[in-house]
Amino acid sequence: MEIALPQRTSGPSTAVSLYQQTLSMIEKLYSLPGFDHYLFPNGVDAYVADPTSFAPFEIIWACFRLGTPFLHLYNQLRPKKRLSVPVLGEAGAPPKKAVYEFLVACKSELHLQEKELFTISGLFKDDTNEFVKLMNTISIVVQKIEDMGLFPLPKPLPFALPSVRSTGGPQDNRAKLLTEMLNTERAYAADLEKLQRYQRELQSQDVVPRDMLLQLFANLDELLDFQRRFLLQMEATLSMPPAEQHIGQLYITNEEAFTVYVPFCGNYHSAIQIATENAATLQRVPDMDPVRELPSYLIKPVQRVCKYPLLLNELVKYSDPATYPHMEELKEGLAAIKRVTDLVNEEQRQEENRRIKQDVLDRVEDWKDLDVNEFGSLLLSDRFPMNSGDAEKDFDLFLFETILLCCKDTAKKRKSKKNIDTTSYQLKGNIYIDRIDSIMDECSAEEQRFQLKVFWKDGLETESFVLRCRNMEQVKLWKGRLDGLLSAQRMQRLSMKEATANMYSRSMQVNPEFIRRMSVAPNSYDDGYFDGYDAIPIPLSSSARGRGGDFRDPSDLPPSPPQSMPGSPRGSASTARKMSLASAMAPPRSMTSPFPLSQVYQEPQRMGSTSSATSYQPQQQPPPPPQHYNSSSSLNSLNSITPGSPTATLRIRMHHGASNQSFVIAVAPTVTFSDLQAKMERKIRLCGGNQDGRRLRMRYKDEDGDFIAIANDEDVGMCFEAARGRMGKSGGEGFVNVWIV
Repeated sequence: MEIALPQRTSGPSTAVSLYQQTLSMIEKLYSLPGFDHYLFPNGVDAYVADPTSFAPFEIIWACFRLGTPFLHLYNQLRPKKRLSVPVLGEAGAPPKKAVYEFLVACKSELHLQEKELFTISGLFKDDTNEFVKLMNTISIVVQKIEDMGLFPLPKPLPFALPSVRSTGGPQDNRAKLLTEMLNTERAYAADLEKLQRYQRELQSQDVVPRDMLLQLFANLDELLDFQRRFLLQMEATLSMPPAEQHIGQLYITNEEAFTVYVPFCGNYHSAIQIATENAATLQRVPDMDPVRELPSYLIKPVQRVCKYPLLLNELVKYSDPATYPHMEELKEGLAAIKRVTDLVNEEQRQEENRRIKQDVLDRVEDWKDLDVNEFGSLLLSDRFPMNSGDAEKDFDLFLFETILLCCKDTAKKRKSKKNIDTTSYQLKGNIYIDRIDSIMDECSAEEQRFQLKVFWKDGLETESFVLRCRNMEQVKLWKGRLDGLLSAQRMQRLSMKEATANMYSRSMQVNPEFIRRMSVAPNSYDDGYFDGYDAIPIPLSSSARGRGGDFRDPSDLPPSPPQSMPGSPRGSASTARKMSLASAMAPPRSMTSPFPLSQVYQEPQRMGSTSSATSYQPQQQPPPPPQHYNSSSSLNSLNSITPGSPTATLRIRMHHGASNQSFVIAVAPTVTFSDLQAKMERKIRLCGGNQDGRRLRMRYKDEDGDFIAIANDEDVGMCFEAARGRMGKSGGEGFVNVWIV
């Protein structure tokens, strides 16, 4: 196939590719007396025998890196002071010295400006940006020779150059597609060059700081350098006969080089935002409108890299294996460019998630003691319709590496850090990923139902909520991410168990005192079963108190000893370890509305534990009293409900759903969760209510009317505080309403 002429673009001139310029320059230089020895120092026989080995880009660069061809070219102008050119075959000046003499002559005699010249260091770099500067300088000198009428008659090359002119329009779909690929590739490279010129103009005029240039244009120079090389290879490939065009190989060999698109495309949204915010400053350079024109150029690489798989897919469809012998290679090239676009899409997704995460961190009004530094990276975010009480509301869900957040847009206007009008978020609930048990796909194509059911542990009970998705694609996306996180959690727990078992085994081996004490008669020591585990750290996360520890059930702990296990003297360090272990076994966070997500609170620390599965309680030392919920703000709120002495009581109206009855009990403002639960269960039994032997679960309504689970002391305090808030606003009756399920 012959290469089609580039299409004429808007403007006075026609865009000519670098490949075409290089071919034309070789033809002109070959006509100059004696220049053929510089262009082809090893002769032309190799190109006559195999025209496919002709590489115009390398020929020009290798020629002028000799240095002497610059002197020879300059002397074609017949200057008054000729530059000294050594006789062919004799040792001449070092290449860099010859280049320096040429550049000095161009400045002093031809009056060329710095921007019209290349640099000595650039000449010896492997960078097409420098090659373009070289071609620009050579073209200026050659044009001056032609303008002075000193250029000799054309001398044809002894071999045929790749054709750059079309003898007629392509006839079949495959030829039309290849013509489109080539023309659009040329136009795209020209667009990148225009964008680069604008970047350099901003830099030369010092309009914006250097770091802002990097934020705007990222790795544009590297991208353009690669794109020129790719275009050169494409033009050389398409100059071959159709059966010899290794188009797929272009993409296979350049797969790694194509990753230059990843940082540029990932920076796109940030660049658009910066251009918009600094439009007034950027308008000081009139080459490009920063509001309308600049965004359209910045998005071109994103569009182009996404178009390559479409073009190759069409080419596969239009190619006939009977006439094109490189079909498998073409399909491999399609697979290679798809892998590149996957990388680009993933980078864009991660960059968008980083932006959304920062937006969430800025907009949430109250994190309720959650440590945002523990969230990890944001993986997914979307808005879902969910049931809240008797109504359906929309909530924004944010899936991080360690936690799932549920937020509600309050519609309250606020100013962001960048002085942009936005709204705030109210945190409605959360579930840590290590509390999620499984994900069930409940989709039904017949009913057009697309939903997932998420099961999680609330203490010893299993709860669930439903994610109603828009389509199957969203279902697969969220299920895939959640399943991946659960798999990672399981692997982490398995590794932790293995590590604990190994440390237990080593401890048994290196602590003979432990073995000796195993044979001592029972009751020789008071307590301290874990004294033999001095080498075993309790594997708690930095947020164990806030998240109820990393252990999900007693099976995650080392095996318990028999009840006759000897202890250690009272007051040993084992007591502290025992309390840490009890904290690790504390119930997990409870869940809140709009669906039962985990309640946001700080797990209260208890100095004692009633669990016999985790530690042995010495009879000689009574456990210290438990620390009750003691938030100063909550206590103040309680006092405002029931003023008076600490012995004042609160009236709680219990709405029992199972019996459709209401009961009233009186409790102290500092009542604990366990005491409140026991008192309510006793009241229900006395009044004929039936709980079927199950522990009742309590909920209250927040200021938005959403049901919030009560599962610990702090939840009780928050319930009382919410009731105080309602009474203060409406002056309603002095009851704390609690719903029993």
